[in-house]
Amino acid sequence: TILTPITSTIVAMKYKIQATDKLNGCVGYDSMEVKSFSTIYVPNAFTPNNDGLNDVLKVEYGAGVSGDFKLMIYNRWGKLMFQTTDINKGWNGRDANGVLQEMDSYNYFMEYNYIDPVTKESMNPKSTGSIILIRQ
Repeated sequence: TILTPITSTIVAMKYKIQATDKLNGCVGYDSMEVKSFSTIYVPNAFTPNNDGLNDVLKVEYGAGVSGDFKLMIYNRWGKLMFQTTDINKGWNGRDANGVLQEMDSYNYFMEYNYIDPVTKESMNPKSTGSIILIRQ
């Protein structure tokens, strides 16, 4: 009886559907596979100025992403500024030696996997983009 059903599954599931015509009693059957696609979002800017707002660049993710994760952030000359395999850790705007980095555009490369192997094969679990570090 639901025209637009919503599911919150984190793995692909096959649903069996039965519909009954109340006027003449005819019954129809079908099945539908529902695939789960999680989203990963990387903010495009942050302000690491210790004011408690947007001080750390963190990846936001939904259900369905496995623990297999890697994030690398590079400056415009290709020097690695930050890397992690912990999806819950973020970049504070400093290089590996703790030196504050300049206001500039930085590039990231991210790899991740999905819990659902069907989803994992159907989407490319790699992402690249740019981030702007803003100093005030």
